[in-house]
Amino acid sequence: MKNFFISSENDFNILIGDFKESDKDLFFGPLNDNDKFLTFEKDINLPNLFKELGMFQSAGHARKNLPNMLKSTKEELDKNKFSVPDGFTDIIVGKKNQRITILKIIK
Repeated sequence: MKNFFISSENDFNILIGDFKESDKDLFFGPLNDNDKFLTFEKDINLPNLFKELGMFQSAGHARKNLPNMLKSTKEELDKNKFSVPDGFTDIIVGKKNQRITILKIIK
């Protein structure tokens, strides 16, 4: 299967939860030299994740601004406690169209 998206150096591939090293190539392959992977524990929420990526100064600032960024309502995110959805989440942010691809594996 051909990867039609060419990642740039500003894009992030994020793995959350229990995964094997081979999952990177399986789910994100074929990989190229620009691919960056970050890993987080399965209990991280979206505000803390975006803070860790350096996109916001604090989790509170992220919580306030994420609804606009994700084109979602605050009520929807509050209802889910700003949790990262299971499976794949693909987010494009900013003027440079930075791509953040999240895979949350729960076993």
